[in-house]
Amino acid sequence: MPDEIRQLFNEKSRDYDAQYADDESNNVFEKEKIRRRDIAVEFISKKLKPDNRILEIGCGTGQFIQMLSGKKNKFFYHGMDLSDSMVRLSAEKFAGKNNIRISRGDFLSEEIEEKYDFIIALGVIGYVADHELFIKKAAGLLNPGGYFIFSFSNKYSIFRIIRNTFVGFSCLVKGKKKVYRSYRPGELKKILLKNNIRIKKSTYITFAPALIQSDLEKKMDDWLFRLLVESRISRIVGMSAIYLSQKEDERDIINHRRP
Repeated sequence: MPDEIRQLFNEKSRDYDAQYADDESNNVFEKEKIRRRDIAVEFISKKLKPDNRILEIGCGTGQFIQMLSGKKNKFFYHGMDLSDSMVRLSAEKFAGKNNIRISRGDFLSEEIEEKYDFIIALGVIGYVADHELFIKKAAGLLNPGGYFIFSFSNKYSIFRIIRNTFVGFSCLVKGKKKVYRSYRPGELKKILLKNNIRIKKSTYITFAPALIQSDLEKKMDDWLFRLLVESRISRIVGMSAIYLSQKEDERDIINHRRP
């Protein structure tokens, strides 16, 4: 699986930056990338303290850290990605920056000794072989009180069900294998709690099935996002979500375990 994902994102790297640059694109998934990045940057920039350590899994071409660096500069950042091309493009942007390190690697198999205050994984968990192990490893690398910020595809979304049905049929006809997974929000919440991580805020961010690139679909997504983003209904409509979660310290764990 990692080799398939590496090849997929090597191919995507050619126009990856352009997807973030075009805020007026009628591609719903390009809009999703921008929304989740902006939410993560806004949250972290408010919490970030001097000398905090950040790990980004699936750093791509460095869009997240490029935007965060424009707001804050006293921190250490390690960006990791499977794709050789993504890593090369990202490393070129930050050459000479002593507080920024970019490396190629598979998070699940990579040996990481450092601890971090923030771990970010935007658009990543759907590609991993073992999502429970992924969350467990991230939790183990977080300092107490540290934040785990990740996005995922919402299996219960009406629009996601429509899209998954269409994509599944298309893959069957073409003889291709689907490489991206969707998850139930409750399933992920249980795994987080099992690893002493509590969700501080969840935001659902994509409100169209992304079946065709059209101005109509873009307008529907924009309108429903503004209308529903703070509503409970967003959980059954929003195709994707971003979780802002925090690892408990020992005192919090003891308090939660008391009868």
